[in-house]
Amino acid sequence: MFWHKIFQFSKGYVILFLSGFSIERFLNLCLKQNIPILRLKKLPDGACVAIYARDFLRIRPIARVTRTRVRISKKRGFPFLRRRYRYRYAFFAGAILFVAFFLVTSQFIWSVEVRGVKKERWAEILSAAREAGVYEGAYLKTLPSGNDIKDIIIQKTEHITWAWVYFKGTKAIVEVREATLPPATVDRDVACDVIAARDALVQQMIVKNGIPAVSAGDVVLCGDVLIAGTITTPEGDYRLAHATGEVYASTWHTAKGIFPRYKTTQVFTGNQKSFFEGKLFSKTFPLYRRISVPFAEYRLEETEHELFGGTEHCSGFGIRQLCYRECTLVKEPLPDEVVAAFAKDSLEAEIAKELLVGAVKKNEELTFQAVDDEHLEVTLTIEFLEQIGWEHPLLPIEKQE
Repeated sequence: MFWHKIFQFSKGYVILFLSGFSIERFLNLCLKQNIPILRLKKLPDGACVAIYARDFLRIRPIARVTRTRVRISKKRGFPFLRRRYRYRYAFFAGAILFVAFFLVTSQFIWSVEVRGVKKERWAEILSAAREAGVYEGAYLKTLPSGNDIKDIIIQKTEHITWAWVYFKGTKAIVEVREATLPPATVDRDVACDVIAARDALVQQMIVKNGIPAVSAGDVVLCGDVLIAGTITTPEGDYRLAHATGEVYASTWHTAKGIFPRYKTTQVFTGNQKSFFEGKLFSKTFPLYRRISVPFAEYRLEETEHELFGGTEHCSGFGIRQLCYRECTLVKEPLPDEVVAAFAKDSLEAEIAKELLVGAVKKNEELTFQAVDDEHLEVTLTIEFLEQIGWEHPLLPIEKQE
């Protein structure tokens, strides 16, 4: 559609206002004479159509036959601009310089985006990409090959197994994949104990090597030895072994928080005020003197528009819109049970950060009580069955004289 409009603009077209009683017949005859209708809009007192400028003289006989009155409303396209500004040499010089400037700057990278990792690691990936030659302002023709860039990014960053760089216009997209790290283990040749990773109630033990130090039903604290790697021989000596096994225990995790007893809804009034910022490559500059928002309550919405590019390409030119939409806050009271149900999701997410790998939920308890008229304290306690045994290396034991 975009290139179609560019083609129409290059050829030049006129927008006509048609009036009379045989507009439909006029349009049918135009199509029969191979006169394309670019646009058509029906109006209360006629119609508005667009045709190529070269076809304007061809419609005069058709207008006479159908007794349709034709009036030129607008003239659009490059031929009309060329005629209008044919003696304005500074205008054409500026246009040529602008096109030349755009062609030159399109040979550089003006935006670098990272995909595939969390935002916390973007700085590390961008630093590695810079060492590989991919950064804002880099000349596209001098960049190393894709395989060389990939190798540098993988070597300069930890836990990255795959990387590649795509170029869309003047935008570089660095896509990476992180490795899935296995749980830390102690080398089989190193003596160790199996200790408790947290406070728990032991439910089941599977001892593969070593001496069990606790049994099912015992309460253990974080750091207690569950399976000992120190073995006493019949001669009274000590022998160190690599203790291994699995210890399943019940653990209890609790999270609490204070939540509002109402739901806040933003109702927009329809009033809004917008400010714009210009974007020139990696720099932004305001197109306003100062921001003055006349609304007490509002929501800010930011939108970026790339010129000559779109969402995936970066041309180096763009507009950033800051839209302040006025709204009023409406508080809707909620039952305490509903508030507690909403709060449960966030509390579960908080507890999930503490869990060991493979934890299985057994039971849960959700309680709540009012703090005041507008706030509710919600407490969530969940029982899990977790494998709490961690291998902890031992130091050699010196024999007593």
